[in-house]
Amino acid sequence: MPLYIKDPDVTEMAEALRKLTSARSKTEAVREALKRALEAATKQPSRAQGLREAIAIAQRIGPFDPGFDQKRFSDEMWDA
Repeated sequence: MPLYIKDPDVTEMAEALRKLTSARSKTEAVREALKRALEAATKQPSRAQGLREAIAIAQRIGPFDPGFDQKRFSDEMWDA
């Protein structure tokens, strides 16, 4: 199924990319840009995986300590 770009801004960006990359056509420039975007997107962990990692970090840190004094901790860290 063909892809028709009707947005003049997108067409302009495709032409600018074609010139910058010395692509033979806007189609080739867009193809390569989409290919790179897909490769980058598939390398990123899924949201579910990111959430699992965040939960694991929070569990390693442990529960919140209501008696923790952030100012005192910071002052001690900076010898204030």
